[in-house]
Amino acid sequence: MSIFLHAITIEHESEHDLEHDLSTKPNFSVPKIYTAKGDLSKRWYVYFSFRNPKTNKLERMKNIYGKANNYKTKADRLTILTSYRKNLLKLLRAGYSPLENQSVDKIHEPDLKHVRVDNKIEKIKTEHKKSNNNIANIELPTQSETKDLGMPLKDAFDYVLKLKKNQVKARTVQDYRLKGQAFLKWLSENYPNIKYTHQLTKKMLLDFLNEIVINTSPRNRNNFRLTLGTFLQTLEENEIIKLNFIKTIKVLKSVPNRNKTFS
Repeated sequence: MSIFLHAITIEHESEHDLEHDLSTKPNFSVPKIYTAKGDLSKRWYVYFSFRNPKTNKLERMKNIYGKANNYKTKADRLTILTSYRKNLLKLLRAGYSPLENQSVDKIHEPDLKHVRVDNKIEKIKTEHKKSNNNIANIELPTQSETKDLGMPLKDAFDYVLKLKKNQVKARTVQDYRLKGQAFLKWLSENYPNIKYTHQLTKKMLLDFLNEIVINTSPRNRNNFRLTLGTFLQTLEENEIIKLNFIKTIKVLKSVPNRNKTFS
């Protein structure tokens, strides 16, 4: 179990997209992140379930904390927990079992993907051999923690901005920030009870975009659609939300205004 937890909590950033090829009856649930509804005074962690071969039922495993709760900002905590979650999912898909006293060496070599650790590419099993066996703190979950509405929307948007900071131009990040703030302000005024990512629906996004086109123009509405699509797609890719609804919302035709000519 210690080898398993150590491998999960190696800090890294994957360059590859996660695969989505789970069988109809997987041996584990997709790991999720518990954010305590954004409360930094509480501990955040990664949690998942694994199928018990004796009962053939999925059972909740112990929480994985690592060093995440040493960080004092929401974005930083989410960043490291996302890293843990991705690493855990790779191990599970490679056939690793948290219920067995299994060595990382027993995982088939082709299935063990490389991870980035301090800007160097090393294999998980190599990193473990060099470790001092420091493992993540674990704790059984409470019933109140199992009902997770997802991450607070503001924190989720801030997380996307942090990811995009070194990927796009500063002017583009600023545009993302302003449009994101406009959407969250509108949401707080029209849907005051919606505060978390899992509460967001396609209807809410449509209402917002429809108000934009009514008050401004189809072009401006399409620009907001594009920006919100970037936010939601990034959250979907990091498995913070299940679906980017923007992909199912069509782009409106925009007729450009032409200057009048005078004879």
